[in-house]
Amino acid sequence: MAKKVLFRTDGSSEIGMGHLVRCFSIAKMLSTDFEISFYSRIVPNSFINDLKRAGFRYYSLNSDEELLSIIKEGDITVIDNYQLGIEYHQKIRKRNVKLVCIDDIHDKQFDADLIINHSPFVKPSDYKSKAYTKFLLGIDYALLRPSFLTGALQNRKVDNLNSVFICFGGADPNNYTFSVLNACVSNNIFKRINVVTGVTYLHSNSLTTISDKRLNFYSSLNEKEMFDLMSSSSLAIVPASGTLYEVLAAGCLVMSGYYVDNQKNIYEGFKKMSAFFDLNKFEDLDIIKNISLNHFSSLNRNVIDGLSSVRIVKSFKKL
Repeated sequence: MAKKVLFRTDGSSEIGMGHLVRCFSIAKMLSTDFEISFYSRIVPNSFINDLKRAGFRYYSLNSDEELLSIIKEGDITVIDNYQLGIEYHQKIRKRNVKLVCIDDIHDKQFDADLIINHSPFVKPSDYKSKAYTKFLLGIDYALLRPSFLTGALQNRKVDNLNSVFICFGGADPNNYTFSVLNACVSNNIFKRINVVTGVTYLHSNSLTTISDKRLNFYSSLNEKEMFDLMSSSSLAIVPASGTLYEVLAAGCLVMSGYYVDNQKNIYEGFKKMSAFFDLNKFEDLDIIKNISLNHFSSLNRNVIDGLSSVRIVKSFKKL
């Protein structure tokens, strides 16, 4: 009988969709060898449908304590949630289960068997953890869905800026989508402008104020649709979130920056690697209006090798 892996995570327009997507990515990696279920207090209905289509079970929680009565000895519990700290970790481990924490800010204490952080250059010494804690750190453990892992193996080359891909995640509460789109329509080098928003995006009306025949709007794309659109776009303008890993895996030229604290480590790591053209905090977007292929000549391309699923599955089997 397959060992069970239980994911505890949430997502919404307020907290974003990143936690859900990276848990879904690991679940897809593990699905051949493990029985997968998700437990959430806050999650959009569209994501629940995605889970069920993938063959995963979904359960709604009324409280965090409820999960403690569900997990059983021998299970693996995965937590991706900033609010659930060491006291909750300890309650789970007392059930004689293995605990995995997904984290990208290392700002608290952990009591976990395994910590996963795919931010570049992060080290075990950055964490306050236990002596028995093991780590999967850096881009060798990129939390990507299958299409993107396969895409990373292709080592795609881009020699033009005919098209641009814009995406600021499932929520984009500050509506950077609108600001970046405004800058892009001022640059005639783009023959096609692809704009993707998510199920929790609340500013769709603002986009209707921009009229340009090059515009293509998309919403709530599935994994394959998202990969196909990225891989057909020359340039991607995205934040330093999970979406940055996706466009790098798809082989795009990239402009990126950060606007919330949990993106900063990823931003600084990939900036150190010269993996993208730096837009810092997206405060000055004038460079987009005049961007050309020459601006990307010194970038480090193909930084994601597409083999993270092999490494992650091996580590879960060891648990």
